[in-house]
Amino acid sequence: MTRRNELLSALDATPRDLARTLRNVSPTTQGTRLAPDQWSISDILNHINSVEIQSHTRLQRVATESNPAIPTIIPNPTHYDQTASLEDLLARFTTARAQTLAFLHPLSSGIWAHPATLANGQKTTFRSLVQALVDHDTEHLNQLIVTKSTLSKPPP
Repeated sequence: MTRRNELLSALDATPRDLARTLRNVSPTTQGTRLAPDQWSISDILNHINSVEIQSHTRLQRVATESNPAIPTIIPNPTHYDQTASLEDLLARFTTARAQTLAFLHPLSSGIWAHPATLANGQKTTFRSLVQALVDHDTEHLNQLIVTKSTLSKPPP
C-alpha cells in the first residue's frame, strides 16, 4: 500500500473510530469538562469539525495555486455549537470528511507533491498537510478516549 493510500485509509477510518469511541457517552456528560482548562467531549467534536472544514479549504488552495502561503488553522470556540447532540456533531464531521475524501481521491500523485508555505514561513507539501490532518485526528481520538474514560469512572 502506498503512503498516499495509507493516509486516505486513515482519514476514511476516523468517522468510524469516532462513532465507536462515542458509543455509550450520555448526553448529560458530553458537555462536562474535567477541569476548567480542559475540553469536553462536545468541545473536541466541535473542534475537529472546525479543523476539517479549514483543512479542506487549505488543501484546495495547495492543489490549485502555485506555492500558496496558507494561514494557520485557528478554530474559534465561540462558534462551537454546544447544544448539538453527539450524533449531530458526528454526522457533521462524517459529511465534511466525506467531502474531503471525495476531493482527495482523484488527485494525481503530482498534486500530492505541491509545495506551500505555512504562516510561520515553514515550507510544506500537500502530502504533509494531509499527514498533519491524520495526526490531528489521532491526537483528538486519544483525547476523547481519555476524557470518556475519566468521565465514566465512579467518583471516589
